[in-house]
Amino acid sequence: MQYSIHEIAKIFGNTPGAIRFYEEVGLVNPGRDGAGSRVYTKENIMELFYLRKYCSFGLKLREVVEYFNDQNTKDLDAVSALLSEKQKEAEQQARYYEKSAQWIRQYNEKITSLESYVDIFHPVSVPDYYLLMDEDFVGKSPRQQSAVQKWIAVSPLSRISVVSDFAGRRLEKQRIAFSIQRENAEEFCLPLPPCTEMLDKGRCIYTVVKLESRDFDMIREEMYLDLISRMGNAGYAFSGRTVSNILFTHKIGGIQYKYFEVWLLCKNA
Repeated sequence: MQYSIHEIAKIFGNTPGAIRFYEEVGLVNPGRDGAGSRVYTKENIMELFYLRKYCSFGLKLREVVEYFNDQNTKDLDAVSALLSEKQKEAEQQARYYEKSAQWIRQYNEKITSLESYVDIFHPVSVPDYYLLMDEDFVGKSPRQQSAVQKWIAVSPLSRISVVSDFAGRRLEKQRIAFSIQRENAEEFCLPLPPCTEMLDKGRCIYTVVKLESRDFDMIREEMYLDLISRMGNAGYAFSGRTVSNILFTHKIGGIQYKYFEVWLLCKNA
């Protein structure tokens, strides 16, 4: 039995143009009918099926052409090395999805109990985070741009944070940073350019701040100062740095609120 290019495209969920491209690079070799139109046999269907299988391994088309077409001259060791590389990539991707599922579960649990965190101080360990710091991530060196792209690629494991540094009771500097747990950064081999910092180990106070979003894009200085004052009244010594990020936006009674999670770092006694 023979099939037209449109029938083959429908079977494999491709466009006719994609099927023609596979022919151009030597991955499928259809025949021609009396009118010169392409005709595909069951053998061609098998060729396309194996192409789909190899692509599902994570191989690029050029790699399929180089390693798996009928003119393949690669020895088995070279093919095995390529497949081992793709196996490692697939295993890393599986770990990423596993961690993403864990993060989604934790995030879901947190937003369903937000009000229990608002304005309540929870003494916790400082998050084991790397911070990719900068005022402006655009237009920097190629190395830094590449780092930013790789950090963004592992979202939601990385997030945007606001890092605020205080001198006494005055906000000295406020910067945007990508933040990610150290174990995730190391597992996914994220680059750590010179602008990368780590939070100092120790204790901190964790809380959630609820603000009307029409008034605030990020927590203002006076809100931080109120938190720092309350932190001191509770017997904790503020180190001079806070890390915060937007946790959730929610409308209640016609008013839009933003919830910020905040870590107020303590001085190490």
